[in-house]
Amino acid sequence: MARSGASENQDICNMMCNRVRLRIAEVLYDKVEVPYSELASLVGVSESLLNHHLKKMAGLVEKGRNGYKLTWRGREVYRLVKSLAGGEKETGARQAPLPRRILAFLIDVLVFFISTGAILDPHMITSLGGIAAGIIGLDSSRVAGGIANLIDRSIVGYSNVFFAAFIFLTLLEAYNGQTLGKHLLHLRVVRRDGSRLTPVEAGIRNAGKIFLLPIDVALGVILYRGQGYIRLTDYLVQAIVVDERPTKNMARGKGDQAELNPNVIARPGG
Repeated sequence: MARSGASENQDICNMMCNRVRLRIAEVLYDKVEVPYSELASLVGVSESLLNHHLKKMAGLVEKGRNGYKLTWRGREVYRLVKSLAGGEKETGARQAPLPRRILAFLIDVLVFFISTGAILDPHMITSLGGIAAGIIGLDSSRVAGGIANLIDRSIVGYSNVFFAAFIFLTLLEAYNGQTLGKHLLHLRVVRRDGSRLTPVEAGIRNAGKIFLLPIDVALGVILYRGQGYIRLTDYLVQAIVVDERPTKNMARGKGDQAELNPNVIARPGG
């Protein structure tokens, strides 16, 4: 049975108009899924007090595979509260800076090339050396030539590495949104609404990244940069890479009342 507007607003007020519960919702919205002990630490309360508040948030929070997370309704309620408070309307998570995303990708690439021995191939070393020399000497033609040689050698001798990387990265991103590089740099890929990628969605974005990266990036920047995407496949699956480092403005207090006005939140039709 559908809930009445007054009942739903009252539920929002009862569940969210409390500093601790707002903090719980903020952490779960930002990080997607958090283990119990870590959640207590991030919120700044004891585990027994956390348990009390989680019970009060029944229907908004649920236990997932790796910890606690907001339900679909919980995410909608949190977005509404943030919107009424003048916060972000679409997502509370911060999109990761591009340099850190690139560094995470390079870490993943390096891991695969080291683990498979490809990095010791003299042809690969020569190509990488040419790229480095071109960058240092600001010689674009040498950089382009090095990249072309690297791609050619990679396709000829290491197609198995690319397929292995595609399968492995897809499984990791579908499992918890993190590859090794993303984990080390505190990044996570999620859908725009904060939910986890499905295996198909993770496969689509990794196919673009591993097999069609220049085209994927070019089309993404040209067509969808204004919407916050730099890759076409990220737009197709509505995926964003979020920064999981704590923000400086995260609430740390432990008072009972939230800074939001309950009368504003409970306003009919709000």
